Amino acid sequence: MELGEIIKDAVKYPTSNIKALLLYLVLGLLIGVVEVLTGITSITKLSLNFDSGIVLGIIGVIIVIAIALLMLGFSLDVIKFAIKRSADAPEIDLARQISNGLKYIIISIVYMIIPIIIIVVLGAIFQHWIATILGLIVAIIFAFALTMAVCRLSKTDNLGSALDIREVIADLKAIGIGKVIITIIAATIVGFIIVFILTIILTIILNFAPADLITPVVSIVAAILDAWLLFYENRVMGLLYSDIA
Repeated sequence: MELGEIIKDAVKYPTSNIKALLLYLVLGLLIGVVEVLTGITSITKLSLNFDSGIVLGIIGVIIVIAIALLMLGFSLDVIKFAIKRSADAPEIDLARQISNGLKYIIISIVYMIIPIIIIVVLGAIFQHWIATILGLIVAIIFAFALTMAVCRLSKTDNLGSALDIREVIADLKAIGIGKVIITIIAATIVGFIIVFILTIILTIILNFAPADLITPVVSIVAAILDAWLLFYENRVMGLLYSDIA
């Protein structure tokens, strides 16, 4: 797909799938509710005795982690649908999406730990601004590799496929490193512009709103924008990868 087609499709996709967008928002809201109800935010202040507060807090942490992994798995399915160039959106598939969310975390750690180690080594060797520049270049290269790995995971649900660095690099070359860079930069700029415009509109509206409504309205709109951006960015990634899928 051409750059213009990718961005146009990605911009329309979230609002064309309101049900999935709302579902993702509900999951995010559920995390906040569980944190409040189980006292996770104050668990560190509790007694070290194994009392009901500690137990409730531990249960809350487990639930929050499970929902967060589910959300990651759900976002991977957004990429999967884009790879297929399907206009549909995913629904909840509890076990598979939680499992894929965990795989997402694993590949993110694997791909980003390598540049961190390299940056530390370069810093120890050069101890100069050259180390910073070289480290930044390495981090960017691995960030692109991670993008391809995430797409491979989305397509196959297979951790081994995502960790196959040779195939990941082959995918990056097949799409074209230049196209990947340009698409990511262009999509980021477009996303920023859209969010900036919506933020200005929200600010104007809030000037006429009662003071007690400002905080909840801003929180709700911020959550909606975050969800929209996630759908938009993942759609871009999937459509970009669809050229070789």
